[in-house]
Amino acid sequence: MRGGFERILAMQTGGWIGDMVLLTPALRALKRRYPRSHLALLVNPLVERLMMRNPYVDEVIVYDKRGKDRGLKGFIEMAARLRKRRFDLALILHPNSVRSALLALAAGVPERVGSNASMRGLLLTRSIPDEKWIHEVERYLRVTRLAGAEGEGRLEFWARLKGYSQDRIEALKLRARDYIERLKEREMRQELRAKYRSISTAVRAYVY
Repeated sequence: MRGGFERILAMQTGGWIGDMVLLTPALRALKRRYPRSHLALLVNPLVERLMMRNPYVDEVIVYDKRGKDRGLKGFIEMAARLRKRRFDLALILHPNSVRSALLALAAGVPERVGSNASMRGLLLTRSIPDEKWIHEVERYLRVTRLAGAEGEGRLEFWARLKGYSQDRIEALKLRARDYIERLKEREMRQELRAKYRSISTAVRAYVY
């Protein structure tokens, strides 16, 4: 992988508000590593307005895969749109989308990085094993590291959204925080279950 990128495409078309907050540390890492790059973000239409205000994103591209861009025709047209933009790096940040990896390939992006979820590593130039039980923030940052962008997991919610009332913004923040807390609780339960299985295995080995 070469040392610098001028046009970067980050792809997360399955996320909602909480996912976009969790994605921001990865976007920040990319922009700090490649400050002169043009960083575009491919998202679903539900988060377009939200991400247009993100300080690390230069361009938001909407892929309405369940609406006007659905089906093979929509896929081909979106690939053609992306090809015209001549991105030199694509990061597949959706946790398990094969379509995103295939879209980056069809768009002619020369460097494509992401996890090997659902065997999509075959479509990428660099991939890492999928780790389902790690925090989403770390999952995103593992992908940016493939592109040479180290980062830390500090979360942030950016500037006031144009057209949103302050009450609406606070509601969005609360929903994002609630989402993050639920993720932490889920990870804690998973960690406890893993420790329980490990202890149980050790006890059985000792007894028998």
